[in-house]
Amino acid sequence: MGLLELILGLVIVGIVIGIFFVLAKKENEESDKLISTLTEEQINVLKSSEVFSVDGKACAYICTAMIAKIVDKGNKVVISLLYNDKFRMGATFNKITCASSKITKVEQEKYNLKVGDFVKICIDFDKFDTKIILD
Repeated sequence: MGLLELILGLVIVGIVIGIFFVLAKKENEESDKLISTLTEEQINVLKSSEVFSVDGKACAYICTAMIAKIVDKGNKVVISLLYNDKFRMGATFNKITCASSKITKVEQEKYNLKVGDFVKICIDFDKFDTKIILD
């Protein structure tokens, strides 16, 4: 392998890392913006909510979340959810953080889900998946 190939490889790796950094920063800014809109009452509801582990799954939890944003994607909607992270030790432990979930437009209308509503969610860290629990 020549010097030129090595330099080209390093440039490509640098570009990929740069793209991930920009996307992560944008996502963090969006989360911070959503969190900053919470009222003291909403913060208290999220902070005082109970967390339950899911039987048979080592890294899955059920907790209360608040719908912070709904984006229409045709027959589906992407819902941004704010919840109090009481299960992962680290930088976000016991802080309000953001997750997202997709449901169908029919489900959203059936359960009349709107921004500001509190819902139960299941977060599965093994699958990197968040689902709204619809009763």
